[in-house]
Amino acid sequence: MSELIQSEVMRKTDLGLVVQDLVDAGKNFWFEHLLIVKLLRKIIYSGVEGRDKFLLNGYPNEIEEAVAFETNCAQIKAIIFTAASFNEITVEIKGDVGM
Repeated sequence: MSELIQSEVMRKTDLGLVVQDLVDAGKNFWFEHLLIVKLLRKIIYSGVEGRDKFLLNGYPNEIEEAVAFETNCAQIKAIIFTAASFNEITVEIKGDVGM
């Protein structure tokens, strides 16, 4: 997600300028739920062929984020919870693709 936000800031889009203003003011933009939802909505509804399904990793983290996402963007169809560590998952994925 941070790469998407960084890209918006670098391209000086409307969302990027809002993020930059928040950063300049010393505010944490991650708490601006609707800002993150607007960014995701922009990508999800971009009209790019083949971009009609998404897997969001690490978002939403809180009920408020999930409510903002479902109210302003799209319905969450499934939640996948893993009890494995990042290293265990990485090793498993690498093994599956022959890395």
